[in-house]
Amino acid sequence: SVRDAINLADSFNKLSQKTGIAVESLSQLNYAAGLSDVSTDALATGLKKLNVAISGAANGSKEQAALFKALGVSVRDASGNVLSADKVFSQLATKFSESADGAEKAAVGNAIFGKTFTDLIPLLNTGAKGLSDLGTEAKKLGIVMTADFAKNAEEFNDNLHRLSVSGN
Repeated sequence: SVRDAINLADSFNKLSQKTGIAVESLSQLNYAAGLSDVSTDALATGLKKLNVAISGAANGSKEQAALFKALGVSVRDASGNVLSADKVFSQLATKFSESADGAEKAAVGNAIFGKTFTDLIPLLNTGAKGLSDLGTEAKKLGIVMTADFAKNAEEFNDNLHRLSVSGN
């Protein structure tokens, strides 16, 4: 289980680099995802696809911008800076939790998250408040990973790889 924790932290460090989401936030989201029977892989894929959609909306894709606008979800803060995927994910969670399951919800979700959306529905249906509450719960349980731990886990795994390929 120690090795599993190190591998998870290593993957969070890499995912943080790919998505711009802090390791701490990723570990909180992953905790909530686990309680919603959403795999870490599905969460990671969904967040990567969400980042692409956010970038499209922020950089002039009329289709993506219209989609977020129709949902009442902002991809920029009050100063005009592009929001991180976890912030937009939280807004989307509120919107999706308030909408009925069905074809329309699936179509909109697929436009943002791709095929992974169906895996993410239970997590998104918890809403922003549910995500926040579960993040607080993860902190109280002491299972929120820090960026330093994740970076050290990545270095540890890299060193193990170096040892294995050197034959020593």
